[in-house]
Amino acid sequence: MIRSKDSHKIKEARELLKKRQAAPVEGKKLVLEILQTELKPLALFLREEDSEIESLAQKKGINPLFVTEKLLKSLSELKTPPGQLLLVKPPSWMERNWKRVVILERVQDPTNVGSIIRTAYCLGYDAIYSDLETAYPYTGKVIRTSSGYALRIPFLRIKDLRQKIRLLAKQLEIIGTFPENGEPLEGFRTGKNFAVVFGNESQGISPELNSLIKRRISIPMKRGESLSVSASAAIILYFLSKSQSSP
Repeated sequence: MIRSKDSHKIKEARELLKKRQAAPVEGKKLVLEILQTELKPLALFLREEDSEIESLAQKKGINPLFVTEKLLKSLSELKTPPGQLLLVKPPSWMERNWKRVVILERVQDPTNVGSIIRTAYCLGYDAIYSDLETAYPYTGKVIRTSSGYALRIPFLRIKDLRQKIRLLAKQLEIIGTFPENGEPLEGFRTGKNFAVVFGNESQGISPELNSLIKRRISIPMKRGESLSVSASAAIILYFLSKSQSSP
């Protein structure tokens, strides 16, 4: 049982998290799921014995470290950690000729990013691109909100998102989402190859990216001004996945 905050293993874990060299996974269900993927485990901290988790971890070549609740709190983002914390190496992804992608510009709330990742993964989208101002996808909050899917769908953070969209536009139809003045969602049709752009929570898509967008789409509102970006993404991504026109 590790009891000291000055333990080499605890210091090493903090350093990995600080430098974004580790992605934290918490909770028994999610830890078990991630241990069965190809992701590389770096460390496993448990508050008490758990034969199911221990067995899977040992098959992956890692032995659990038992820690006090106080130490677990020092590593966790949660006020009340569930008792299981797995650190894995953040995945790296190679670009491919993806057909359906999501693009996030300055989506800064980790909960929104996690929700959009979960929606995109569950609806079968191929990948997600973002600029560097969008919330980092491998924090505990994003991973939890995405139900762990942040670690399973290709997510590429791009320094020059404008240039990336120019390149994607050679193969994909670029669709921008706007609170108003876009083509109504009902009746909107697209081909099989497209990228859909979601902008900042309060400011939307920037003028710099707006100039690259070929088609604009909006959700007609009965009341109120607009939906949150994660709610809009859920509706739009579902609709686009069902409304492709014939090639």
